[in-house]
Amino acid sequence: MGVLLTKSTMPIVNWVAEVLGWLMNGIYSIGVHNLGLCIIIFTLVIYAFMTPLQIKQQKFAKMNAVMAPELQNIQKKYRGKKDQNSQLKMQEETMGVYEIRRFSYGKLFTDVNSDADFLRIISGYY
Repeated sequence: MGVLLTKSTMPIVNWVAEVLGWLMNGIYSIGVHNLGLCIIIFTLVIYAFMTPLQIKQQKFAKMNAVMAPELQNIQKKYRGKKDQNSQLKMQEETMGVYEIRRFSYGKLFTDVNSDADFLRIISGYY
């Protein structure tokens, strides 16, 4: 059997298509010769790889929703002020909100503290 996914002329799409094609061919070559069953197994494997990313994205969205009112209040407070001191104070207050919530955009890709900390923060017990 040949490659199940077609090749693309775009480099990134071509690389992803090749990797996914290898996965599908691997499933087919280990003895699952029913293409429908191969697609189901392929879907489950992809879903298993995507689940941790979905969980982190949901945590990030919930944390953003919790912090949004506080950040909007800070922006309203400094709305008409364009001088450097006001801008610095606004940045400091914004960073203060992030520190209170123990939030970092870099942690989106590593870990948002822990699940227990996350639940404690969004429930308001901090």
